[in-house]
Amino acid sequence: MQVYWRNKLYLIVIFILIFAVILAGCSEQGKNDAIVIYAGMGLKEPLQKVAQEFSNKYKCEVNFTFSDYKTLTKKIEDGSKADIFIAPPNYMEDLKGKVVSDHYQKLTVKIPVMVVAKKNPKSITSLEDLKKPDVKLALPDQAQSHLVGGCVGDEILKKAKLSEKVHLVKPAPTTIEGLVKAVTDGSADATIIWNDQVEKYDKGDITIVKLPQFGQAIMCALLKEAPNRKDSEKFLDFIYSRKGGNLF
Repeated sequence: MQVYWRNKLYLIVIFILIFAVILAGCSEQGKNDAIVIYAGMGLKEPLQKVAQEFSNKYKCEVNFTFSDYKTLTKKIEDGSKADIFIAPPNYMEDLKGKVVSDHYQKLTVKIPVMVVAKKNPKSITSLEDLKKPDVKLALPDQAQSHLVGGCVGDEILKKAKLSEKVHLVKPAPTTIEGLVKAVTDGSADATIIWNDQVEKYDKGDITIVKLPQFGQAIMCALLKEAPNRKDSEKFLDFIYSRKGGNLF
């Protein structure tokens, strides 16, 4: 009889252990909140893919707040509870002591590009070519459109001291698709957008001129007051792994 009950007890213990392993995808699931990540709108698609891969593997929920970097930085400064912040270095610097230095690394580099017509009839190969009197440049009016990533062209022109030397298309296109279409239909000779934005609209009728000298590093950081630090560290390990990194 003792052997019977002892064996039964062993089976119960084994069942409990197996059940605990099944439920242990995230540390103390149910007690901890989901991983909360603040990131720029331009990173939405690749980050959601990474998060889905991570959730499938570890059964951990990942929630995002996508917005402009200034808004996200202000939210963190004001005490909003996030675990991870993904942004360019200058916004990380604004947070000063709120970032864990051991978990602060470069995630990727975004490259801006000039988009010109396939045969490039105006021979536009550099920013200097945008000064030609017969070259029309399409850039969004950010005051009107608030286009995600739409300020990159203005910022590059300012850095290159070309803002007052180019001829802008009016009215300004209000979408990425509109910017590319302006080039393909001939109403503009060039536009400037991010490399990851153009792929969707490349139908073989455009030429890409990369501007790597104006690349923007994207950093990934664990915040010191992260409510779910353990699972956030696991996510960071994943996103820097080969599998996670390939999605960028």
